[in-house]
Amino acid sequence: MTKRPTSQRQEPSLSTVEQLALAIEALSEHLVLFDAEDRIVIANQAWRELNKEIIEFTRPGCRFEDHLRQALAKGLIREAVGREEAWLRERMERHRNPTGPFDLERQNGRWIRVYEQRLPDDGTILIISDITESKRVEAALRESEERFSAVVTNSPTKIHIKDAEGRYLLVNPLAAKLFGVTDAEARGKTSREIFTEQQAEAFQAHDQAVMESRQPIESEEVWVGEDGDKTYLTVKFPIFDSYGQVTGVGAIGTDISERKRAEEELASLKRQHELILRSAGEGIYGIDRDGRVTFVNPAAATMIGWRAEDLIGKMQHDILHHSKTDGSPYPSAECPIYLSAREGSVQQIADEVFWRKDGSSFPVDYVSTPIRERGEIIGAVVVFRDISEQKKVQAAVVAAKEQAEIATRAKSEFLANMSHELRTPLNAILGFSDIIQQGGLLPVAADKVPEYAGDIHAAAQHLLSLINDILDMSKIESGTCELEEEVIDIAEVIRFSLMMVQGRAVEHGIALDQDIADDLPPLRADIRKVKQILVNLLSNGIKFTDSGGSVTLNVWCDPASGHVFQIVDTGIGISPADITKALSPFQQIDSKLSRKYDGTGLGLPLTKAIVEIHGGTLDLQSEVGVGTTVTVKFPADRIVAPPGGARSVAGSGRKTS
Repeated sequence: MTKRPTSQRQEPSLSTVEQLALAIEALSEHLVLFDAEDRIVIANQAWRELNKEIIEFTRPGCRFEDHLRQALAKGLIREAVGREEAWLRERMERHRNPTGPFDLERQNGRWIRVYEQRLPDDGTILIISDITESKRVEAALRESEERFSAVVTNSPTKIHIKDAEGRYLLVNPLAAKLFGVTDAEARGKTSREIFTEQQAEAFQAHDQAVMESRQPIESEEVWVGEDGDKTYLTVKFPIFDSYGQVTGVGAIGTDISERKRAEEELASLKRQHELILRSAGEGIYGIDRDGRVTFVNPAAATMIGWRAEDLIGKMQHDILHHSKTDGSPYPSAECPIYLSAREGSVQQIADEVFWRKDGSSFPVDYVSTPIRERGEIIGAVVVFRDISEQKKVQAAVVAAKEQAEIATRAKSEFLANMSHELRTPLNAILGFSDIIQQGGLLPVAADKVPEYAGDIHAAAQHLLSLINDILDMSKIESGTCELEEEVIDIAEVIRFSLMMVQGRAVEHGIALDQDIADDLPPLRADIRKVKQILVNLLSNGIKFTDSGGSVTLNVWCDPASGHVFQIVDTGIGISPADITKALSPFQQIDSKLSRKYDGTGLGLPLTKAIVEIHGGTLDLQSEVGVGTTVTVKFPADRIVAPPGGARSVAGSGRKTS
């Protein structure tokens, strides 16, 4: 694109060298450049600050070796203390033959990482980064690993970790005792190399389920030991890397042997409960005083996505009632279900959510009733139902009502505005025509007849334009708008569009500029609608720009993106929050503005719609008090390559005002 000179004065710009020097000076990294004789050419503020103790040896012209000697004399390099000369020789050798970054600890305890690179002119660039925080994190990580190891080693639970291929990476002492191998013997092996085939298949199936579901899975495992059988509740969970990929499986097993025996004693009672509850269509489950699930019917298990047997013994609040509707934590102390189990009150709740195993939630209403045995509260039974469909119906009714109200307001505002817009030219037409018809002007004002006739014609043209806009928008919304495509001479379209708005720009004291690229190829489009687009946008720019401002038409074409028409004004601008409204049919941003600036609110939406039926896009960027830029792009497949070469735009390179 060939840019034309503007009327504004251009301030002299910084040279590339000056810009580079400013950029280097502003770097947070410590940077210094040496010439072929190893003397400082340039050093930024960060470098000088790092070496403030020897600031006189950080200036241009100072040799690198002299700089190092002063640093050693001041004791600034901790690892060089006591072996300064040897360290200096090693450092100079590395400086002359850089092999990669290396770390240094300074006397003040800060760590730096040094990057050196030889340049084609035999100079050297040296960049230093402060990595003190990184070193601190590494030390903290080592400490964390040591703590983790201590916890795992001394944990009363069995713990092990496998990689994604099922090889053991860690086995704590309790797990090693149950496995019959040591940690060292287990590492690198799979379950098939340690356990029976049946056990190995079960373990591997659990591991695979964890990796596929990406969720923790609980299972009970029975281990035969010297002190009898032990039952462990094992939670297997996925281990993720920093990219969210599953890289392994961890397992923590808790001895639940005592609880298991108690559960077996209640097995017959539970079977009776199941027979009663299985036929119920509503979700029903019971909890003990601590909130652990004691029974659950199939309907409840299905609704929350768990197997009924997997829920027994689990804390119901942690499983399905842990969060509120908005996702915030739901303290168990506030849980109505717990109140029933602990205080003996009946709780009837109309609108809360339960959480499924997969992490999703659904709305419910429920009743929690205390269970008593011999006068003592032993738990509660909860009866709930999924009210998702009921909520959807309610939400749909509310949404429909809101949409209807919005549509009604928009139509009312549009009709009120349209009434004003249509009445104004009609009043002018009727008024002037009545005067002429009644002879009120003749013979005294006979010379005014052509002027009044012109006013009538202008009012009629304005009225016709309003009606055409309404009809065009109606056709577009109904899908009946058709394009009469032809090969368009861009120069002619631009000339016509500027001519149409030139008078109004002069009348309002607005500079009308253009910046048109040379050799614009023809465009395949509906010429009347393309003119309509440009005239609408130019008129809008003039309408909302005060006297003394400017409206500029920029036009260029790119083989990849197609023809681009851009209108830039220095007018009142639009708040970013109002841009969507400005582009919506039948809406205006501010009714007060609609009175000050005439219009129906159809200009921009209609223009946008016309651009889009051509397959193009319209983008509006604006800032209040600064101005507006509207960019219209026609797709590249509408470029027409003329047989004899592209024709230059008439008047290209000239400003029109």
